[in-house]
Amino acid sequence: MKKTVLILFLLISAEHAAQAQMKSTTRAECTRRCMASDSAPLAISRHEDKMKSINSKKRLEKDPGKIKEIEQEESNELDRFEIEHENICKQICGNNPEK
Repeated sequence: MKKTVLILFLLISAEHAAQAQMKSTTRAECTRRCMASDSAPLAISRHEDKMKSINSKKRLEKDPGKIKEIEQEESNELDRFEIEHENICKQICGNNPEK
C-alpha cells in the first residue's frame, strides 16, 4: 500500500514538473529532457540517502570481501535508480506523439 502511494506521488509530482517545462514534443525528446531533469525529487532524495548510507559503510569496512559486497550493493542501487527514473519518464511522456 505504501509503495503504491509513493509511486503515485512520484508520478504526479514528476508529471507536474515535466508539464511545466515541456511543451508538445515527440516522445523521444520528452523522455530525453525528462531523464536530464530532476523530475522525481522524492526518488532522488531517497536515492541520495541510500548512497550516503552505502558510502559510509564502505568507508568503515576493512575486509576486501565485504567491500566488494558493498560495491555490488552500490551498483545495484545505481541501476535501480536509473530504471525507476526511466519508468517515471516513460509514464510522463507516454501520451506524447511518436513523431
